[in-house]
Amino acid sequence: MYRAVLFQLLSVSCLAVSCISPQTEPSVPQVPPIAKQYSESAQPVEAKVGDEFTIFLDANPSTGYTWEADFDSELLQLVASEFRQGAAPRGMVGVGGEQRFTFRGLKAGTTDVTFTYKRPWEQEVAKRIVFTVCIKE
Repeated sequence: MYRAVLFQLLSVSCLAVSCISPQTEPSVPQVPPIAKQYSESAQPVEAKVGDEFTIFLDANPSTGYTWEADFDSELLQLVASEFRQGAAPRGMVGVGGEQRFTFRGLKAGTTDVTFTYKRPWEQEVAKRIVFTVCIKE
């Protein structure tokens, strides 16, 4: 009996404290500005110095193939490269998705970014895509 009364008193006390303690707004994380996004090489990539842009390429690394980027490091900086798997039924393996390359323009100029889709241990290239990038002041 003594334990039951003590438990009820503690429960009421905790409830009362939570009701009178000041409520704070949950902090909202700062979201970086969305980078320009490209997925077709036919459209030229245009950015300003300091701007970021992302190129999306279909990929399926479970096959051993991955995209490699060749670019002028004086004009562009590779900020991130990641693979995002596409939607798949539960338990399904080997599902493709997108490989994303995010670049930042370092200085004004025009250059090409060449992507090759290949297995690292093979010389043969399965696909090659070239994006023309124009960085402006």
